[in-house]
Amino acid sequence: MVRCGRPLGGGQNCGASMHGHPTKMSYEYRCRPALDGGCGRLSRQGPAVDNLITQYVLPRFEEHGAPGLPLTPWPDTHKLEISEQRKAALQEQWYAGEISDSRYFPRLAQEETEIKRLVNEQQAWLIRCHLGAGERMDTRARWDGLSMSEKREFLSHLLVSVIIQPGTKGSHRFEPARVIPVWRATVGGSPAA
Repeated sequence: MVRCGRPLGGGQNCGASMHGHPTKMSYEYRCRPALDGGCGRLSRQGPAVDNLITQYVLPRFEEHGAPGLPLTPWPDTHKLEISEQRKAALQEQWYAGEISDSRYFPRLAQEETEIKRLVNEQQAWLIRCHLGAGERMDTRARWDGLSMSEKREFLSHLLVSVIIQPGTKGSHRFEPARVIPVWRATVGGSPAA
């Protein structure tokens, strides 16, 4: 959902999807390398972007309700988060050259299979717990209890993408104005502002 907004020649923006990359302290969003369809020249602090988007999205959930939000969080949320963390740690080891290709790729395939299985279980659970579209609830109070994949699911109903533009040259501070949400044409049956 997060896209690179770095200007390229000819008035075009990069537009490549940015991916999460673990750092020593947290994580960041990075544009894909040039060989993978991106420019590879833009990154942004992940928690700062996520917090800003949450601030933008929660009032819309409160205004329009959050159809499909289950009454209780998915019981295996922790298993999915642990699997995603194991995959990220494995990738970090491989990037650092701490693990060989022959050990990395089979283990990566195992982790991805487990993540896919858990995501499928979560989707089935969400379908079973689906609420009526007219029901409303206090999403602000429940947001923090949701897993990252559950939050992504709800964000996908409101946002087409999030464009991250380059910051001011020489400044290392987070600039909220450089993170631009692209809302879906309609949210809750009315035009998005």
